[in-house]
Amino acid sequence: MGLKNCDIEDLLQDILLISWKKLPEFEYNPEIGKFRAWLNTITKRDALHFLQKKQKRKECSYEEDIESLGFKDCELDHMINSEWETYISEKAWEKIKTKFSEKVLECFKALIEGKSGEVVSQELNLSINSVYVYKKRVLAALQKEIAYLDH
Repeated sequence: MGLKNCDIEDLLQDILLISWKKLPEFEYNPEIGKFRAWLNTITKRDALHFLQKKQKRKECSYEEDIESLGFKDCELDHMINSEWETYISEKAWEKIKTKFSEKVLECFKALIEGKSGEVVSQELNLSINSVYVYKKRVLAALQKEIAYLDH
């Protein structure tokens, strides 16, 4: 986002402190929004407050700094959602991989890396039907676990 490391650390510390203080007031209500949306709001407000303080100290022009940060709602939302999706996917994978044999997992990984079913079939000495059945089973388990964790 264009900030110096020391500014990032200060901002992160401020966000953690504010979140810790405000956490007792947070009431989870899925109809209103998720926890990450609440944290997103705190992050945006504190980042803007941080930039305003820098402007008052004449360290930068507030408008220029917002542009240099690329601080737009949709970008921050995208970053937060992307991080969340990555986190949930990794947790889901860790949870489901114990339910399948090593050969089934190798088959799935090879297919998602872009290898054709025929190549995977030959490499792992499986029938082509088994390759696609394994992929379907692992994918279904992964999607189910992601949906559960995301909820």
